[in-house]
Amino acid sequence: MKRVLPSPYLVGLIGAGIQASRTPSMHEHEAAQWGLHCEYRLIDLEKLSPRQCQVVELRYFGGLSVEETAENLKVSPDTVARDWRTAKAWLYQQLGPQ
Repeated sequence: MKRVLPSPYLVGLIGAGIQASRTPSMHEHEAAQWGLHCEYRLIDLEKLSPRQCQVVELRYFGGLSVEETAENLKVSPDTVARDWRTAKAWLYQQLGPQ
């Protein structure tokens, strides 16, 4: 019977203006000792537009609604919704198989 290994777990850093970890191979090795396959990535939100980066920070990390985010950034809710869709598509692309 062929053993099917699960897809790798994606681990790493996500944020704005962050630098790569100096120890990703250590984390991958430690996970392998537990029978896990980890893939380490750096996802720098600053590759988005500055406003899209703020939308991700406020919506995802801050838990704000579209309306609260729009009020905070002084833009329309439609603009926030559009930035959120664009940023999520970019993030999904970054998090997908490489």
